[in-house]
Amino acid sequence: QLRQKKAYKSGRQMTRNIIRIELAPSPEEAAQLKTPADWQQFLEDWMKEMEKICNRKDKKGKPKSLDFENSQYVAVCHFDSGKPHIHLIVNRVREDGTTNKDNNIGRNATLAANAVNEKRGWVQSQKIHDDHLDKIYEDAIQSLKEMLEFDWNIYKRKMEEKGYKMPLRRD
Repeated sequence: QLRQKKAYKSGRQMTRNIIRIELAPSPEEAAQLKTPADWQQFLEDWMKEMEKICNRKDKKGKPKSLDFENSQYVAVCHFDSGKPHIHLIVNRVREDGTTNKDNNIGRNATLAANAVNEKRGWVQSQKIHDDHLDKIYEDAIQSLKEMLEFDWNIYKRKMEEKGYKMPLRRD
C-alpha cells in the first residue's frame, strides 16, 4: 500500500535531488569479493564510513548530514564492463523530509573508501592514482623517445598500442 508523504517546504528549491556515487575497487580487490553477500558487505562498510565522516562535525540536536538508513536508495553491482563496480543512487530527501547534504561529497566518498581500504588491508586510492600517473608518464616518454621527430599521428598510434585512448581536443 502506498502512503502519501506530507509535503515539506524549505527556503530554497533543491537543484540536485539525488546523490550518485560509483564504488569501484581495483581488479585485485574486486577479485576478493566473490559473492553477492561480499559485495553487499563492501557497500555497507563504505556506507557506515561515509556516514561517520559526514556526520562527525554535527552539533547535538542538529539533523545528520547524511543518513542512509532513513533514505531511499538503490545500489546496483555489475560486472559487464570488465571492471566490477557498484552504482549507488541516494534520494537526498529522507523519509522524514529532512535533506541529505551533498557538500564535499566526492572528497568524503574518497575518505570513506580509503577507510574501508585500510580496514581490509587494500591499497589506498591515492597510491593507485599515483602509480597510474607514473605509468602514463613512462609510456609517454618511451613513445616520444622512439620518434625521430614529433608527429601527433605517430605518437597517438604508439600510445594507443599501449592501451591509451587519445582523443584530439582542440582548445
